[in-house]
Amino acid sequence: MNRLEYQMFDESPGLSNLARMVYAFGLRRMSNYGSIKALNLSTLAQLVSRAKDGETKEPPIERLISALKELIEAKIIQASSTDGHWEGCYVALPYQMEFDPYQHGFQMHADWTPGAELVGYLRMLGIGNHDEITLDELYDFTVYWMGRHDSFHTQDQWTSKLARSIAMQRRKGRGLQPSRVPAEPKPQASTAAMVDRTPEQTQSNAQRMSGLEKLQGKKNGEN
Repeated sequence: MNRLEYQMFDESPGLSNLARMVYAFGLRRMSNYGSIKALNLSTLAQLVSRAKDGETKEPPIERLISALKELIEAKIIQASSTDGHWEGCYVALPYQMEFDPYQHGFQMHADWTPGAELVGYLRMLGIGNHDEITLDELYDFTVYWMGRHDSFHTQDQWTSKLARSIAMQRRKGRGLQPSRVPAEPKPQASTAAMVDRTPEQTQSNAQRMSGLEKLQGKKNGEN
């Protein structure tokens, strides 16, 4: 959990242990960027279950609902359940995503927008204010990095990467047309590896095909 979440728990000393477990081990693991679109009480019960006497014990649904009400009263979560129906309701964890994006790394997500530093970065890279940044360029960038789940960067780092991506593409003469973020270059073979190769191994595909055709022609002449 982040600093704000710990602070909210410190300010709510009356919360039961189950309410704390429901938040930390249940709701937080079920949430996606600070919200749960449809709460599943059975899944929540499994996440906060505990082993006792060699058996897994899940808390009754009534106790889970009571814990959820505690969290709402403490203003730690928000929920759309107003008529007592909790199954499938929307749950928000407003403090989960409230961290400083310039200090903490995060994964790329669909709602990301670059910081105000983007204009300055682009100017440093030779892209003037008159060059409009298109939504296609932003979407291509976010979609590309959303597929790389092991990439965590701060807000400033993501903005810098976007600026460099736009500058690289426009330098290739594509103007404002939407473009893909360039793939990372493959490492070149080391000099030692090149020395160990035979002349046949270092030939291009065209040279190999030419050599093969010559060998085949010579063999046919001998026959």
